[in-house]
Amino acid sequence: MSYFAFPWEQIGIWLRKLSLAGAAGNMAAWILFAVIGGCPLILWGMIVRRKKSSRIDLLLSVLSLTLFSGLWFLINPSYLEAYLFPAGMGEMGKCAFALAIDSVLLCWLLLRFLGSSGKMEKKTLLRSLEIMLGLYVALNAVSILFQGGAELLSAWKSVGVSVSGDMKWMLTPEIGFTEGRSMGLSRCLLVIQTFCRYLPELLGLALCVVAICFLHSCEQNSFNEDSLKQVKRLKKLSACSLGAVLGTNVCVNLLQLVFARYIYSSNYTLVFPIKHVIFILGVLMLSRFWLESKKLKDDNTLFI
Repeated sequence: MSYFAFPWEQIGIWLRKLSLAGAAGNMAAWILFAVIGGCPLILWGMIVRRKKSSRIDLLLSVLSLTLFSGLWFLINPSYLEAYLFPAGMGEMGKCAFALAIDSVLLCWLLLRFLGSSGKMEKKTLLRSLEIMLGLYVALNAVSILFQGGAELLSAWKSVGVSVSGDMKWMLTPEIGFTEGRSMGLSRCLLVIQTFCRYLPELLGLALCVVAICFLHSCEQNSFNEDSLKQVKRLKKLSACSLGAVLGTNVCVNLLQLVFARYIYSSNYTLVFPIKHVIFILGVLMLSRFWLESKKLKDDNTLFI
């Protein structure tokens, strides 16, 4: 869980080492501690000076207070168990403070963005949406890669354990049927199962990538030929993705049924991706609204 504390735990360790480096290092550590903790207040002052402040910016004072307290305990981690958490829970305390800082910071950033989105120019707003979708795709792709890889590796090893266990009893008449099982086929089906398990998320990310292309095409003109091309692609992909998710689930279940005698483990699932169905229907509706709006615009242009 240490990665949850990044980068605040590392900053605390660095400031602690600096403070122990002598009188000059201790003074520098105190100055840096004050600067880092006071950064939100400095930012708030700059926003007020530019006359762009709002009630949302009150969160900056909360962020500053959380930073000061969090950094203090991360610089002195022994105090976590002495004053706040039970013995042996110091590591969890580091993550708790880091997540508290991150939650306040994220809350301010998102509320600030939403509050100013109504005053943004069209191009700036589209660029912001493109960046946010891009970050969403990147983070989820990394998450799927690590989570799916870990699950596949664990299942892959478990098949090997099953094989070694069955080898001890291969000559036993009662379970002689294990001789027909194939480790290669079992592992092949494991790869297919893992892929199908994450297929809805992967297709959702593909839809987001096409949506980013569509937003980029709308920066100059919302109803140009490139935008029309991207909307048609988005509509087609959203319709096909639902069929792909349901179809692969059927195929995996049937494959496991056909080769049940030859594989070491089975995992039958009934997929009803309601979240993805709603998402895909939303994409279909928005694309239809856009196409109807474009048709209306083209009709008005011909009429004039």
